Amino acid sequence: MGSREGLRQEVDQYVLDVFEAMLGELTGDGGAELLDPGAGASSLSEVFARHLPDDSPLPSYLRRLLLSDTDAAQLLFRRLYEPSRAALDGLAAAGLAAPGRDPAVRAALLLANDLALFLLRDRLAEVLGTDPLSVDGMTRWAPEMLSIYAGGLNAVPPEPQGDAP
Repeated sequence: MGSREGLRQEVDQYVLDVFEAMLGELTGDGGAELLDPGAGASSLSEVFARHLPDDSPLPSYLRRLLLSDTDAAQLLFRRLYEPSRAALDGLAAAGLAAPGRDPAVRAALLLANDLALFLLRDRLAEVLGTDPLSVDGMTRWAPEMLSIYAGGLNAVPPEPQGDAP
């Protein structure tokens, strides 16, 4: 019978495999369509649903582990960062993303944003009225996220009011 540490390592590897598979779909062939705010929202929802079905224990496991002050949490975060960094590099090489002035920080920021969905899942569900990791939730979440990633938070300038010159 294997040790508890061995089991934890296997589960951690499974978590990494799931995230790497998701990132692979997002950055591989057809990834550009998935990252398009208009066209990719339903496809992105399908990627999440395929890898993280509603009954998946992975989000809860990930939340508990990452919020713990353990060597395992530090190791898992570093191991999640590596494919995130590689994904950003791949997107930049394909012309789908800018690497930014500090690619290491940009990759960490994107990872933190993605992990927030898991870490704050319950609170997000409360304010949105739906689980953000469900198909319905991701159908709402994905277009907003992709829109921000594609265009930032730039607002359209308001129309001039009053007398026009």
